[in-house]
Amino acid sequence: MKNDFLPPDPTTPRELLIYYLNRIYDGKTYIKDCVPVLKGITNHKTLQLALDEMVEDVHKQLNRMSDIYDLLNEKPAKVIDTPMSKLIKNACELRNTKGTDILNDVDIMIHMQLVEHVNIISYRMMKKLATSLKLPQVEQLLIECFDESKEDDQLFKAITDEYLSEKV
Repeated sequence: MKNDFLPPDPTTPRELLIYYLNRIYDGKTYIKDCVPVLKGITNHKTLQLALDEMVEDVHKQLNRMSDIYDLLNEKPAKVIDTPMSKLIKNACELRNTKGTDILNDVDIMIHMQLVEHVNIISYRMMKKLATSLKLPQVEQLLIECFDESKEDDQLFKAITDEYLSEKV
């Protein structure tokens, strides 16, 4: 049985870089389209603002990743069911019913932090691959994406800490 999640023969750092770039790019595209749904689920203004900021950062990261594809003379490849898209899909399938506001808000906060952790790990690993391939422009673009993901993770952590202090 063919496994769509593995590249045919990832024997080189370049193939690994492209493989993971495709996974993150596909996940980011999914995030861009689905985070507005999450924003509609929560009534918490600070969380809504953080989700807006995340979408802005996702747009910037997608633009950078497009630049990386250009530098590598590659095109994005569709990836099915990336971990990031599964996390977002799970967050969008919340129990949007009366009496579950706190649960929905905390679920959104947890899922957004998980997404950023996947991003941080992926960008760090791709940066190392770009370094080994001596691709300084790609490396710099990945550093910028990494830094934004770290900042978004810290933002969602701070919102979660404040929210739980107020609500629980």
